[in-house]
Amino acid sequence: GNDGDGLSLARATGRWTVADAVVRDNTDAGIDAAETTGFWSVADTTVDGNALCVLATGAAGDWTVSGRRVLFNDAEGTEASETGGDWRVVDTNVSENGDGVVAPRSSGDWEIDNATVEFNDDDGIDAGDADGNWTVYGTTDLTNNDLVATGTSGRWAVHRTNLRVGSTIDATGTNPRGNARRNWWGTPQGAGPIDGCVGNVTCRNPLGEEADDDATGVDVTVYNGSDDRPFTGARVYL
Repeated sequence: GNDGDGLSLARATGRWTVADAVVRDNTDAGIDAAETTGFWSVADTTVDGNALCVLATGAAGDWTVSGRRVLFNDAEGTEASETGGDWRVVDTNVSENGDGVVAPRSSGDWEIDNATVEFNDDDGIDAGDADGNWTVYGTTDLTNNDLVATGTSGRWAVHRTNLRVGSTIDATGTNPRGNARRNWWGTPQGAGPIDGCVGNVTCRNPLGEEADDDATGVDVTVYNGSDDRPFTGARVYL
């Protein structure tokens, strides 16, 4: 552990990667990538016991975090506030931090795919006031943590996510309407109208059982019945 950041890469402009590493017990960020402009990635890395995990505030470039364990950090697991680039958090465990993945006021397009976000002290995923487009999907588990989408102005969707132990979606003040069809809410009946799914979001068509990897990778083509041609623009929820 260092008295400061574990890896300090703030305002870097080039391309870089952190892979197969352990970044632990630093008094500031485990990995500081704030205000970076180049592409970067963190892969197959454990980042735990820091003041916060990955600091990407104000990053303008594109970036990816994958195959990572982000545990037991005092503040955010992934801090992506005011980011302008396109980014992904995929196949990553972000649990038991102060917050999980936070991206308020972000303007780029981003995805959380097949992640585990559990038992963080405050919010699991915070997209408040984001004006980019974003998606949470791919058998993501959200346990005892909320997804905050208040005041968003971009297009967003949450699909094939398991919301467990009282996890909720709060879309108060968001426009356009959010799309949270086909998720598991702990019961086949779906989200409660008051404490499960709140604000300008559609949570209909819940899954009848927990999402798992067995139903991913399905190719679906919708045909126009009149001339048997593929119909473009159709939305299919599995």
